[in-house]
Amino acid sequence: SLLQERMLRLGLSSFSHLGGGGPGGCVVRQSLRTFSSLQTGYRTNTTDLCIPPSSLARTQCKNRNMSTFESMYSKVISLPPVHYIEDSLASIHDTMGLPWWATIILSTGVMRLMLTMPAHITQQKVMGKRYLMSEEMKTEILPALQNATNRQVAINKWSKKKAETSYRRVAGQFHRQKVKEYNCHLAKMFLPMYIQIPAWIFTSVAIRNMATMRHSMDRAMNSPVEERFYQMSAEGLAWCQNLSVPDPTFILPVVVGLSFAGTIFISSNKLQQGVGAATQQVSKFSQGITITLYSISFLMIPLASYQPAALALYWATSGCMGIFINLAILSPDLRRMVRIPKIPAEMDKPYTTLGNKLMDVRDKLMAGRK
Repeated sequence: SLLQERMLRLGLSSFSHLGGGGPGGCVVRQSLRTFSSLQTGYRTNTTDLCIPPSSLARTQCKNRNMSTFESMYSKVISLPPVHYIEDSLASIHDTMGLPWWATIILSTGVMRLMLTMPAHITQQKVMGKRYLMSEEMKTEILPALQNATNRQVAINKWSKKKAETSYRRVAGQFHRQKVKEYNCHLAKMFLPMYIQIPAWIFTSVAIRNMATMRHSMDRAMNSPVEERFYQMSAEGLAWCQNLSVPDPTFILPVVVGLSFAGTIFISSNKLQQGVGAATQQVSKFSQGITITLYSISFLMIPLASYQPAALALYWATSGCMGIFINLAILSPDLRRMVRIPKIPAEMDKPYTTLGNKLMDVRDKLMAGRK
C-alpha cells in the first residue's frame, strides 16, 4: 500500500497487473478532462492503477487547473503539421549530415524561397493589374457610362436618384467583369500573409518543441525526441553552442528585431515615387499601421532573448530572407522577367532610392539627438 501511494505521487499509471477491481480488490485512478471548466479531475475504474479505497478517499478530490492558453498550446504542439515539420527538419539533419544550426538556416531559406517568393510575385502582379484596371475604368468606361446616363436623363426624364442608382449598378457590373478579365481579385494581394503566417507559427512551434523537449506522451514514445534534444544542445553556433538555451550574447535577438524592421522599411517604401501629390501623400491610417509594425519588430528582441537559440535562429533567418525577397522583387529586370506590369509608382532605381531614404532616416535620428 505504501509503495503504491508513492508511485501514485510520482505519476505512474500502468499497474493493472497488480490486481483486479472490485469491492475487496483495488480501485483505478484515471485522468478525466472536464473541457467546460478546463480542469483535470480523476475518476475510478478497474483498468489502470490499483490503489486501496483508503488512498482513493485522499486522492480523488485532487484537481489540476489548466488555463485556456495552456489548453490551446497543448493542442497546437500536437498538431500534424507541427510533427511533419519536426520530422522533416530531423530528416534533413540526418540525411545531409549538417549541424543543427546549418539545418535550420538552410531549411528556412529554401522554404521561404519556395513558398513566399511566388506569393510575393503574385501580389505584385495583382497590384499592377489593379492599377491598370482602375486607369481603364477612370479614363474609358466610367466617362462613357456617365455620358450614357446623362442621355437617359435627358431622353427618358430620369430622376437624379434613379440615374445615380443605375450608374452605380452598371459601374459595379463593369468592375466585377474587369476583375475577372484581369484576374486581379483583391484577396490575392494578401496571399503572402495567408501562406507565411501559418508556416511561421507551425515551424516556430516545431523548433521550440525540439529545443525544449516538449512533446505529448505518444509523441515521446514514437519519436527520438531526447536524441534530437541532445544533438541540438551540442550543434550550435560559434558563440552559442547550445541551441536549447537562450543566446547569452543577445546577437540573435538583435538580428531578429533588425531584420523584421528592415522588411517593414522596404515594404513601406518600395512603391513611393513622385507621381503626383496624391500618390505621395501617405494616409494617417497607413502611418499608424507602419508604426505598429515597427513596434512589434522591436518587441521581438526581448521575446527572442527568452526563447531557445534555435527558435531565435529561425526567426533571424526568416527575417533576413524577407529582406532578400523584398529587395529582389524591387529589381526592374526581375519584375519584367516574371511579367509584373510596369506602373508609374515603380521606382527606376530602387536600391539607390532606398539608400537615400535610409540616409534621410539616419540624419533625422542624428538631428533628434542633437
